[in-house]
Amino acid sequence: MWRRGCFGADPALLLCSSLEVALRQASPLLLFVLCVACISDTQLATDADGDGWRLGNDCNDADALIYPGAVELCDGLENNCDGVVDQGVPGAPLWYVDADGDGHGAAGFFAVACQAPGGFVDNGDDCDDGSPESFPGHDEFCDGRDNDCSGTADAPGGELDIDQDGVLACLDCDDEEAAASPLREELCDGLDNDCDGESDEDSAVDAPIWYPDADADGFGDGSGPDPRCQPLLGGSLLGSDCDDLAADSFPGATEICDGLDQDCDGLPGVLEVDADNDGVWVCDGDCDDGEASVHPGAPETCDGEDDDCDGSIDEDAADPATFFADGDSDGYGVSSVALVACSAPGGFFSLGGDCDDGDAAIHPSAPEGCDGLDTDCSGGPGVGEIESDGDGVLLCAGDCQDNVATIHPGAAELCDGVDQDCSGAPAPDEADVDGDLVRICAMDCDDGDATAYPGANEPCDGVDNDCDGEVDEEGGTVAWYLDLDGDGVGGPGWSLLICTPPPAWVATDSDCDDLDAKVYPGAIELCDGLDDDCVLGPGPGELDGDGDGVWVCAGDCEDGDDTVFPGAVELCDGLDQDCSGAPTAEEVDGDGDGDGDGDGDGVMVCAGDCDDSNGTVWPGAGDLCDTLDNDCDGNIDEDGGLLPWYLDWDGDGFGGAAWSVLTCVPPPGWVGSADDCDDGEFSSYPGAAELCDGLDTDCNGVPAANEGDSDSDASPDCADCAPTDPWIHPLAPELCNGVDDDCDTLLDDGLTPLLPWYADSDLDGYGDPAAVLPACAAPPGYVASATDCGPSQILIHPNAVESCTSGIDEDCDGDVDCDDPSCESNDPVCWTCGDGIPDPNEECDDGPPAQSGDGCSDLCELEMDLGGLYTTLTSASRSVYVWQSNSSAALSSYNTFCEDRGLSWYAPGSASDAQSIINQVYALDSYHSWIITRNSTTSATWGGFPVSVDNPSCVGYSSSGFSAIRKWACSYCNPEDYGYTRCWDSSHSYDWLLCE
Repeated sequence: MWRRGCFGADPALLLCSSLEVALRQASPLLLFVLCVACISDTQLATDADGDGWRLGNDCNDADALIYPGAVELCDGLENNCDGVVDQGVPGAPLWYVDADGDGHGAAGFFAVACQAPGGFVDNGDDCDDGSPESFPGHDEFCDGRDNDCSGTADAPGGELDIDQDGVLACLDCDDEEAAASPLREELCDGLDNDCDGESDEDSAVDAPIWYPDADADGFGDGSGPDPRCQPLLGGSLLGSDCDDLAADSFPGATEICDGLDQDCDGLPGVLEVDADNDGVWVCDGDCDDGEASVHPGAPETCDGEDDDCDGSIDEDAADPATFFADGDSDGYGVSSVALVACSAPGGFFSLGGDCDDGDAAIHPSAPEGCDGLDTDCSGGPGVGEIESDGDGVLLCAGDCQDNVATIHPGAAELCDGVDQDCSGAPAPDEADVDGDLVRICAMDCDDGDATAYPGANEPCDGVDNDCDGEVDEEGGTVAWYLDLDGDGVGGPGWSLLICTPPPAWVATDSDCDDLDAKVYPGAIELCDGLDDDCVLGPGPGELDGDGDGVWVCAGDCEDGDDTVFPGAVELCDGLDQDCSGAPTAEEVDGDGDGDGDGDGDGVMVCAGDCDDSNGTVWPGAGDLCDTLDNDCDGNIDEDGGLLPWYLDWDGDGFGGAAWSVLTCVPPPGWVGSADDCDDGEFSSYPGAAELCDGLDTDCNGVPAANEGDSDSDASPDCADCAPTDPWIHPLAPELCNGVDDDCDTLLDDGLTPLLPWYADSDLDGYGDPAAVLPACAAPPGYVASATDCGPSQILIHPNAVESCTSGIDEDCDGDVDCDDPSCESNDPVCWTCGDGIPDPNEECDDGPPAQSGDGCSDLCELEMDLGGLYTTLTSASRSVYVWQSNSSAALSSYNTFCEDRGLSWYAPGSASDAQSIINQVYALDSYHSWIITRNSTTSATWGGFPVSVDNPSCVGYSSSGFSAIRKWACSYCNPEDYGYTRCWDSSHSYDWLLCE
């Protein structure tokens, strides 16, 4: 028998250590034969339980059934001394993986063990171990799966998709029509496309857009689109009507001369323009639409134009000009002799104001002469025709300063810089060119030098500054400094104040060292540690920061390290100590990163690193199983470097701690990780996704938080749609309660009869027709009514009160605001003229133009007969209609003239109203006519208001009802006296009849 030392350094023990696990399974006997040779005599001395294994090899020397190589039993003991309890027991039961946690395992994935590993069950009859809703005995769902493991997916209604629309027959309302399924949108095709029980509802995605056509002209109002499959009563598919209340306005309609856009092109007709904003369109006779003062009815003015568009120019103009007689033909007339007319007759001009019409040289624009006369008719002589200072010379005669008697032509010049003789400039010697305040005439000896004048200081400048005839006679004031080192710059210690310096004296004192000729301002800095240029000390390179005796300018490449300087000894540290530009060749940087240790192992080539490109190789490194000389001793892998490897039984890349070997290279199926918490479960390993199975699949010590069972209904929270309600879970029976009891996302599925219920989100008692839910009873928040047109607004429903100004159909009857019958007659904001409904306070209401006969127009005004109307005037924001009388008609024939036309006789409402009409009628004809009225004039009043007329006494009034008022010459004071309405002037044989 082999003993300790038979292989030198106990090779048998080493063999046992490295092959123990493998040999235990391969050949327990061989393991015993090989390893017993390495046991010492002392170890073989004891076998207390008599099982043939002595203490040291027997893991339990008190039990004869426990020893290396014994048969492992399912008894909770380590029978074969392999370090694992109940491992590899012959005849141990099979356990099957239950990946979906439904209590049924997959037949193809099993483990042999005494106890069920985590996530394993004792059966393998699951037909789909990836779905917790598929196992023998489970209810069949409409999901396309074989939920009960019967071999087919056979939910009621069929789990096929015959029409290939993506919805199974058990969920499809028509599995033979691909255009119909709960996933479809409703179309206008006669089918129930979205399976909501209705066909072609207005919400269909291709529903045509209808527009209300209130005026029935074939074009609807674009602001009220109404999508619907069925035609809209009183509607149109064209929404381009620009005025849906006017049947004569629609695209393509004929334009009318009313300023409105009948053809809906965005503009009225080409002649329906009023460019000059005079209130008259071109189509109504405006003969010049570029001039606001020209239009029918406009007052005629003196402008050479036909202002009133009657074909005549400047007749009876309202603005004649005034012209003045000009006797001396100078273009200016005498204001006292004037003529009013549109154009000037001979000898008359439009300019007046001539103060002497017998002298053509005197008029308002004549130039003033220097004669003291008022030639320009300004009321006096010109401003230059005055003499103020008493020197006898007028301004216009050349006096350049009429408020100073010493200044005038011929005056004597003074030495004061002033032009006394009005020659245009003072005498030349009165100049002060240099600005020293001393003139030439005041003895300035140099008027070009401001430093030279009588009395000035005499500096050292070579100039006679004080004008006394001598130069620099008063001594010098210039400072000179001694230059000891002869470098051209003196020091501040010695100075002189003289005009001319002696030898060795200079003008500057900025030398910082006057004993060194190479030191002065501007000198070149030398590498000598001195401030050669006298600027802020020595130069930047004249430093020795590390005290190694070498300046930077002398080649010190690292002035912060006293071991680095030219001539220093190179060290094995990757640094350039001698400043040669690089470390030595032995201070190798294998990876070129500049740190002298290319592989980051802390050892350079000069320190013995035999491979500076590998961080695991350096003297003193531990030997690894990598075929490298890690410790640089010339040998490879000689010190072992064995690594632990762990059996990965389930092949998930992570091993368990129970089985391990020490080798350089792992055997097949062995990995370097020993932290698998369940090496019999492929889905369990560190970092794995947590499954809904109640197991710790990610090996963090606990299952996921949602893998609990909060309501104790045997369904984990992660698979339970109501984890806090024990009556709701995937295995619960479906009840008719409007709740998804079995967590299949369907309410009351499989129960009959199902009724449509509609969501009432605003709790107004009416449901949203677009939000239907079939159920056997009303779910919470659902109602039977589907008539809510405002499902999210509590104030909108069929029983709501219609607001007549909100723009919203509150009562869901299809009519909005004033179109609603409840508003049309009851709310004043909806009383609309022309709608055919006489509203309170309306005298009449014809409705559409085709309806008539009640004496009113479609604008709710009494119908008027404006036949023969001459013109319309405006006063006090109302219209006054004017006719010319028939001179041959009896006055009595006009008794009901205005009433016959649906009007009344005009009566002024104020004095300004009355006067405005008088003035406007006067502008129509300023000769011989009357305003005929009914009982509204007395003397100089009209309607009780004072007015301005030509002859206040000739204002007619009669008891029979007729009156007359004038503002022009007419021989008849009262037309009634003569029985007809005309004046004696046959060319103006008419009067004016005014109605309103």
